[in-house]
Amino acid sequence: MLWTCVLGLSAPTTAFGRAGGATGSTTTGETEGTTSSPSSYHQSGYYGYNNGQNLVSGLVIGAVAIFIGGSRLKKRADQRNAPRDVYPIEPEIARQFEPLFYRVEQAWSDGDQATLAALMTPRYFHEMKRLLDRWHAAGKINRLEGMVIINLEAAPSTKETPHVVVTAQARDYFEYPGKSPEYNRNQYDQTRLERFVEVWELQKQSDGRYLVAKIRQ
Repeated sequence: MLWTCVLGLSAPTTAFGRAGGATGSTTTGETEGTTSSPSSYHQSGYYGYNNGQNLVSGLVIGAVAIFIGGSRLKKRADQRNAPRDVYPIEPEIARQFEPLFYRVEQAWSDGDQATLAALMTPRYFHEMKRLLDRWHAAGKINRLEGMVIINLEAAPSTKETPHVVVTAQARDYFEYPGKSPEYNRNQYDQTRLERFVEVWELQKQSDGRYLVAKIRQ
């Protein structure tokens, strides 16, 4: 019960996902390289009542401090990554961007590299392919669910290389084909819809289409 309370208060870890490999929905999934420390004992083999109370108080206070510190660090990171200068997006760019955004995110969730190659510049696709292949070798697939665009704006750029500031939300989690259905269901249940802001850098092609050249997250 004690460890359940502590883990519930601990700062949540995050799954690295979405097209571009960004931090995704909050989850309490697997963490690597961490072990719980064994209980300490007096020479008599157990803690006295007061020492036990001190242990509980210390763990709870520590967990709260970690949670608050993690939340503040995440907020600061989000503020650093958010574009400072934005303005209304041109209707024509927005018209082309929306289907491009959804196609990229769906292909990412499906592991459809052929579609991603057609929607990204060759250089950027090569970067994303390395990431997806690494995840595949590790036995995990990044799934996205409920992806919805909330708002579109523009960051300073040119008509040939527009930068679209997209605010969206989705449930973002990892699926592990080699693990049990119960394990994967637990991974899913521990995530939630989460809002995020990204800057999609596009490149206009000779036929008027836009390709994704970079996703800043």
